Order: sequence, then C-alpha cells, then structure tokens
Amino acid sequence: MKNWFVGLALVCILGLVAAGCAPRPGGGQTAAMAGDDELVVDLPSIVIDVASDGSTSIGGFDVEDLSGQSVAFPADSVSGLTNLNVQHIGIDMHPEGLTLRVNGLPFLGSMQYDSESLGGIANVMESLAQGAALTALGDLAPIVNILSPVVDNLGIGIIVKFPVPAGVEPIPLLMDSMSGNAIDDVEGFLANVEQQPRISVPIFLAEDGNWSVGDLDQAMVEGLIGAQGTLGLPPETVAMMSLGGVQELQVSTTDHGLAIAVNGHGLPVFTWSNGEIESLIALEQSAPALAGLGEVLELVSNIVPLLQITDVTITLVFPSM
Repeated sequence: MKNWFVGLALVCILGLVAAGCAPRPGGGQTAAMAGDDELVVDLPSIVIDVASDGSTSIGGFDVEDLSGQSVAFPADSVSGLTNLNVQHIGIDMHPEGLTLRVNGLPFLGSMQYDSESLGGIANVMESLAQGAALTALGDLAPIVNILSPVVDNLGIGIIVKFPVPAGVEPIPLLMDSMSGNAIDDVEGFLANVEQQPRISVPIFLAEDGNWSVGDLDQAMVEGLIGAQGTLGLPPETVAMMSLGGVQELQVSTTDHGLAIAVNGHGLPVFTWSNGEIESLIALEQSAPALAGLGEVLELVSNIVPLLQITDVTITLVFPSM
C-alpha cells in the first residue's frame, strides 16, 4: 500500500511537470479558504490518457516510465468503455465531497461528506472487520482516518481519458450540469404545502433473515405482492452485521441525495441533485450498447423529484448477537 501511494504521488507531481493536467471545477477555492498555517493540497486535475491496448500516459510520457509502477487497464475493459462511448471518467475530491464525472457530467457515485462522516466510515470498517471475516476493511480504516482531519483542505482531481469511438465527436472534459433548477423546484413546492410528505418504515430483522414491519411479517408482505420466499436476507448477512456491532442501518432521502447512517452516525450522502440521473440518461442516448434502458431511466428520472420532496426513511434493526 505504501509503495502504491508513493507511486501515485510521484505520478501526480510529474504529471504536473509534464503539463498533463486540466482545469478542475472550483480549483483554487480550497487554498483560498485555508489558513496560512494549515496543510493544503489544491491542484488542477491530472489527465491520464489510456490507449486501446490499456497502456497509460500523462502529457505524452508513459506512466510506468514516470513512476516505476506498472499502470495499465485490461484491453477488453477499454474496448467495453469505448463501445459505451465513455470518453473520460473524472474524480474530483473537494472540501464538500467527491464528484464522479462521466463524459464531463456529474454521475451516480458522487457524494457529499465532511470529516465527521468520513470518521463514521472508518468506525464502521473497524467494527465490521473485528466482528466478521472482513479484515480488508480494517486495513483500509487507517487510510480513511488519515484523510478525515485534512479533507476540508483537499482539492485534487484525476481524469482518465479513453479512446474516442470512430465517427464520434470528442466530448469536452467539463460540461455544464444538467440538473437545471431541481433544488429550486423542490424548495418552491415545500413553500406552498403545509407539511412535507413523510414515510417511515422500520424493519426488524431476525437471525434467520426474516423480518417484520409493524404487524406485518415477511410472509404476509410476500403474499400480498406475489413474491413468496424472495424478500428475506441471507442469515449470514444478518450475522455479519450483528457481529460487527451494527444495531441499526438507516437509509433516508434528502433534497440532495441518499443519506445513510449506522447506529445513528451519519455517513457520506450519495447525491442526485446535480444532474447525476440526467447524465446517466445522456450516456444511454449516446451509447448504442445501452439501447433499451431509456424507458427505465426516464422512469427513475421522474421518481427522483418525488423522493426529493418526500422524507422517506427506511430503518433496518438487526438482532443482538
């Protein structure tokens, strides 16, 4: 892990020297907000070019020559992304969270976080690693703990460019968000109703994976919807969570996205208010390989605004072990 981190740091530094970089949204803001005596990392986005055979370069220099580390993508994965017209994928870490961009637009997987929610992730990792056979999570927890105190002063990004399909126009590295006035629409709706719609579903799990909601048990719900024997959780999953100290897992909607909390401690929020769903639809429309998903994605796009104006909370309560 240490060698990988050093290699990545060296790649970033040499990438800047080689001018293999691009503007980063909000670049410079992190440094401007920090104090003179604080550690600050505020860089443009490093651009990594991927060839059809999976080899990588920065500013025309082979990444392996720059860093001494072999960095390559499987050729079949590159081909698959090209068929989907995925021309570039960007990851932007900034004080408010992490933005994942596909073809220059915010995409599913973007999240909002702060030092407290990152600390919550580390605690969950350590707990699950102690109570179950998930030692890899325990190994990752110290890395998250290192990032937590300095996350407010980090502004870094990486853009990975893939080959452009034949006969297709290149897409700019940054595009305007497709979210429109979604947040304004939500706030306007809430200003004109007496109360926000609210749905709360507490689900109590048993050790065998069966569950109940109020006076309804799993068998009754499955009978109502004609899905007998399909809605339970595997007993080993319930045992893993319980042994890891997870007493309660809560998922709730906000106007910005999907919030998750474990034992009352908030984790990063997966966002959907910056056009992430619309970006997925745009990718479907530009990629013949995704033909057929359009109707499903349009349905999801129509549901998201309803979720934004409705306070939906689903709570899983695990048995004590």
